[in-house]
Amino acid sequence: MYVSEAREDLDVYLPRVQFAYRTAYHEAIGDTPFFSLYGRDPVIPLDVAFLNLGEKWKSDEVAQYRRRLHKSLRDARYLIKAQDRQEKRLQYQVTVHFEIGDPVGVYQFFRARRGENRIKKLAFSWHGPYRIVGKVGENAYSVEIPSHPDKVVTVNVNRLKKFRGRWSRS
Repeated sequence: MYVSEAREDLDVYLPRVQFAYRTAYHEAIGDTPFFSLYGRDPVIPLDVAFLNLGEKWKSDEVAQYRRRLHKSLRDARYLIKAQDRQEKRLQYQVTVHFEIGDPVGVYQFFRARRGENRIKKLAFSWHGPYRIVGKVGENAYSVEIPSHPDKVVTVNVNRLKKFRGRWSRS
């Protein structure tokens, strides 16, 4: 398909492009938008050419169609619910910003060593204070480890919180 550089004939090709887009499989909805909207696949001229009108639909084909339609509608309903949940979750999401030099606590998962009898839920998960030394992208910061001055660790913001308490290191 060719569209001229001036794009004056775009209205001629646009319906074809839209039809191609609407009949293409979409990973997000698990089907084509046409099937999700109308509950059937589109009938194109090639389908009509090979359509055998002499035979009646078999009951297996009808049952298979009904199962596919039911599954498609159920999946669409679940997708809409998931989108609503995600939208609500994003409404209450708080962005966290740290400045360079801020004292922070770092959440570390408890890993029991061989032979240890400590219980995970009693282990102290927040460690620190550590110091922010830089920002790496939108969701990660570089944190300096005081016991190893030359070691800097990159930590995601979901494992950081502002340190509340005394900050004795200079």
